[in-house]
Amino acid sequence: MAVPAQITPSTVPSPPMPPSPPSASPSASGEAIPPVVCDMTNDPDTLDERMGEYRALFESALIARERTVAGFRWRFRADDGVESRVRALAAKDQVCCAFFAFTITPVGGEVLWDAAVVDDDMARSVLEEYFLLPETMVEGSLVVQDRFAATGLRVYIDDGGGLRLATADELAHAGMTASMAGTSGAGESGVGEFEDARPVEE
Repeated sequence: MAVPAQITPSTVPSPPMPPSPPSASPSASGEAIPPVVCDMTNDPDTLDERMGEYRALFESALIARERTVAGFRWRFRADDGVESRVRALAAKDQVCCAFFAFTITPVGGEVLWDAAVVDDDMARSVLEEYFLLPETMVEGSLVVQDRFAATGLRVYIDDGGGLRLATADELAHAGMTASMAGTSGAGESGVGEFEDARPVEE
C-alpha cells in the first residue's frame, strides 16, 4: 500500500494576493501626490452614463481642442447650460480620478476646459487618451477600452470590505468596457466637426 507523500508547510503554495490599491505618495515638496487610479466608489453615476454625457456635450458644443504647456484644452460654445454641464462633468471626474486637475473658464462666448495631471508617466498617457476621446469614442467600446487599459489605468471600487479592483463583469456592465463609446457601434460618427487648434503657449 503506497504511503501518500507528505507535504511540508514550506512546499504548500500560497494563494495569490490581490493587488493593493495604490496610495498617495509624497512629492519632492512633501505634498501628497494622488495615485493614478480610477475609484468608482463615490460616483453618483455609472461610467456608461458618464460617457453618455460626454458624447452629448461633444456633439452639441465642442468647437476645438488644443494642447497646452500643462496638458490640453477643450473649447465649447457657451450655449445655454453648457457651462454648468462642463462644470458638473469635471467635478464628477475629479472625484473618481484625483490625479487630474481641471480648470473651467468662461471667456468670449466660449467655455474653456483645461486639463492637467500629476507628474507621472502613466498619468500623462491617460491624459493623452482623454484628449483623444472626442474621436476615439466613435470607434467602439472595445477599441477605447483597450486604449485606456494600455496606459495601465486600473478601476477600483469599495464593496464594503475595502477597495478592490473592479471585475471584468463590473466593467462590462457599469464601467469602462461598455461605457467609453456610449451607445454607438464601431465606425459610427456622432461627434460634430471640431478643430484641432494650435498649441497654447502659456
